[in-house]
Amino acid sequence: VAVMMLVSMGQFARLVFIPLQLESLRDKSALAVGILFLPAALVSAVGMSIGGRVVDRIGPRLPVLVGTTAFAVALFGFSRLALDTPLPLIAGILCIQGFGFGIVTPPLLVAGLSDLPPALTAQGTALRSLLTQVAGAIAVALLGAVITTSAGATPTPTEAQDAYNQAFLVATIGALLALLIATRMPRRPATHTI
Repeated sequence: VAVMMLVSMGQFARLVFIPLQLESLRDKSALAVGILFLPAALVSAVGMSIGGRVVDRIGPRLPVLVGTTAFAVALFGFSRLALDTPLPLIAGILCIQGFGFGIVTPPLLVAGLSDLPPALTAQGTALRSLLTQVAGAIAVALLGAVITTSAGATPTPTEAQDAYNQAFLVATIGALLALLIATRMPRRPATHTI
C-alpha cells in the first residue's frame, strides 16, 4: 500500500504538472499535449500486461523494483527539463514513466490483496482505490505548494520551469522511497490468488 501510494503521487504529478508546464510555458494546446501523452499510455498498457503475467510466476518484488526504478528515473528526467527540451525527448521520458507505472501496478495489486481472506477482497480493493486517490490529492497539493513557493509571485518562464523541476525532484525522492520500501516485498508468488 505504501509503495502504491508513493507511485500514485508521482503518477498524479506527471498527469497534472507536465500538461500545465507545456501549456503555460510553451503555449502548447491541450490537443498537442494529449497527443504527446498517447505513446506513454500505450507503453503503460504493455507494462501492465507484462507485470500481470510475471507476478504469478516470479512474485511481486522483481517487477515492482524494475517498475519503480523506471518510474524514478523518469521523474528525475522531468526534474531536468528546460524550456527548449525537445518534445520527442519529453515523450520518451513519459514512455519510461508509463512503462514503470504499468509494470508496477498489477504486482502491487496482487501483493496488496493476496493475503486478504476472500470475504475482505472487496473492502481491500475499495481501500486501495481510496488511498490511491488520497495520494494523488496529497501529491497535487504538496507539489503545487513547492511550485508556488519556488516560482514566486511573478516568475519568468525560466523561473517557472525551475519551479516545476523542483516539484519533480521532490516526486523523485518519493519514488526512491517507494523503491526502498519495495525491497521489503515478498520474493515469491502468493500461495493463493485473489
